[in-house]
Amino acid sequence: RIEVGEVRWQELFQLLNNKKISVKTIESTVPGESSWEETRTLPSLFDYYPQIKHKALELKEKEGTCKAVEYLERFYDCICKGDMKQVLPDLNVDVVVDLTDADHHSETKWQFLAGDDGWMDIPEEGSEAIEQAQQENKDVCLFTASNHVEYEFNIKEMFQRNRRTGTVRPIRKVIL
Repeated sequence: RIEVGEVRWQELFQLLNNKKISVKTIESTVPGESSWEETRTLPSLFDYYPQIKHKALELKEKEGTCKAVEYLERFYDCICKGDMKQVLPDLNVDVVVDLTDADHHSETKWQFLAGDDGWMDIPEEGSEAIEQAQQENKDVCLFTASNHVEYEFNIKEMFQRNRRTGTVRPIRKVIL
């Protein structure tokens, strides 16, 4: 007999480990040529946040299934709401940057957390869009990357969201 907690654990683990299939129709720019479909397998939430998976497995082993289920439910709820500040302590990352003592002429760059790949640079155009939004006292700005993917940068909550897939990742500003 499987316990209710174990069933919920399996459901959540499968949901967070699920790799979705994305099918996109590409229209030809050449008159008379037909369109085609591009199929991709998108990374799972665990692919983006391996620290969460490791901590959940550790919790299950040390404190039991119920604690691990509570942890994964809280993580999933935060992801669905885009409330990354609730998740960041578990990712062992620090996105709070105090620039009050920094030389105002220092160069900075913006980065996003890319799972096991660590922090990666946001393209220069995206960083410029974020900087402009900050100067205009805006909490959110939009940026379309060169691959035509649109991102929403939430400067107040320090995350980026892929507007097509809904993937949310922490962002940070670093001084060079």
